[in-house]
Amino acid sequence: MEQATERYEKLSVLGQGSFGDVYRLHRPRDGNTFAGKFLRETWDPAAKARFQDEASRQMRAAGPGVVPIIGSNFDSEQFIVMPLMLGGSLRKKFQQEPSSGRACCCAVDLVADIAEALAQVHARGIVHHDVKPENILFDGDSRPALSDFGCAVTCFQANDGCGLPPCCTLEYAAPEHKTGTGQKGDIYALGVILYESVMGRPLPVGWWAKRIRWPSQTRACTNFRMIDPMIQRLAAQEPQLRPTAQEAVAELRKIHTRICARNKS
Repeated sequence: MEQATERYEKLSVLGQGSFGDVYRLHRPRDGNTFAGKFLRETWDPAAKARFQDEASRQMRAAGPGVVPIIGSNFDSEQFIVMPLMLGGSLRKKFQQEPSSGRACCCAVDLVADIAEALAQVHARGIVHHDVKPENILFDGDSRPALSDFGCAVTCFQANDGCGLPPCCTLEYAAPEHKTGTGQKGDIYALGVILYESVMGRPLPVGWWAKRIRWPSQTRACTNFRMIDPMIQRLAAQEPQLRPTAQEAVAELRKIHTRICARNKS
């Protein structure tokens, strides 16, 4: 990652996070556009350190399925430069699509891709801690990538609690988040997203303790029964009952293959 010493112009706001704002950037030198995340509280030394830690963890997690940092400036404005993800966020896709009846095949394939990115992140000792549709972005070829490592922490253990981030999102937070979650907290969020991808809404918080009406074949996609057990496994109340990210990839790919084979028959 090179220091972003050249000039960038802010064109428009792309999004706002807990600690910073994301802008569409224009580079006058060549006319290229990027996304830039700027720290708001540049006067606060603690905020600066937190922002630089975020960038460090995102760089450490770099690879397929993670939005890369391609430049930074920690001397004055405090910002990082990333590719402009032209496909927008998963949240935006949810808002544009019907609230139910999404293809199970596509939903499983998407969550398998996210799980694969998480497997890479976890292998490098990083727990994202805020996996949600807003933080899953798509490039121009509709490939998903994890973004926003502002809540991320370092943790090599799948089940061990690694502290409570102040900005986790309740709808996607594992039940153990109040005492600190490890890698299995990210897995819980995958289960919520898989359910939401089909049903158009997240799992109810504490769904296992409530008498919620579980989807039927008529209310969800045709192959819902094939992914139902996987949703409940990913979003299990107890962390030890959830698979690791790598295990989730293998299981989701198998389900995807079965659904595709059934659709062709």
